[in-house]
Amino acid sequence: MRRQARQGEARVWALTALLAMLAVAVVHAAEQRHVAPLEQPWATWWTLAAMFAISEVFVVHVPRVTSASSHSLREIPTAFGLLLLTPSQYMIAVIVGTGAALLFVVRQRGTKLAFNLALFGFEAALAFTIYRALGVAEPLGLPGWLAVLFAVLVASAGGALLTDFAIFLTGDGFSRAAALRGLVINSFSAIANCSVAILTL
Repeated sequence: MRRQARQGEARVWALTALLAMLAVAVVHAAEQRHVAPLEQPWATWWTLAAMFAISEVFVVHVPRVTSASSHSLREIPTAFGLLLLTPSQYMIAVIVGTGAALLFVVRQRGTKLAFNLALFGFEAALAFTIYRALGVAEPLGLPGWLAVLFAVLVASAGGALLTDFAIFLTGDGFSRAAALRGLVINSFSAIANCSVAILTL
């Protein structure tokens, strides 16, 4: 049993390293194709970091087969970040904000903390890549709202699937019904939170 646990943890560490490297590579590539974000006097990386931290503290936990999935308001600062920050600023805000919340408030440590940070970084990089690839001319119009929503939905769904995969790697089991339920909840949450962010701007 201990050997299986160690093997599962090693596999999760490998997945964590891969996600972290992909996130860094994607953000570096995005910086080379820099597009000026919208200007807002309050839009700094540390403001968004605080938003990410708050969103990770106040979460809803949905029971799963052998664990629980968490759903937060993270899509609100995510949408802000896509519109208002550069790729590197966005990544710093995500890592610093969520890292502070998970480390000092949620008290995560070890593999779980490292995986979550790598996962959030990868989600951020993926969302930024999709949003910029759509080349929206009117960020605050209907095309912009749809672009942000699509980017966040894809990144959120990818994050949920990767979380399920990490759970599977640890040997804790996998339930298609639970995974599907998580995707549906994530989608509704993303739509609502992105709408709030766009309307606020």
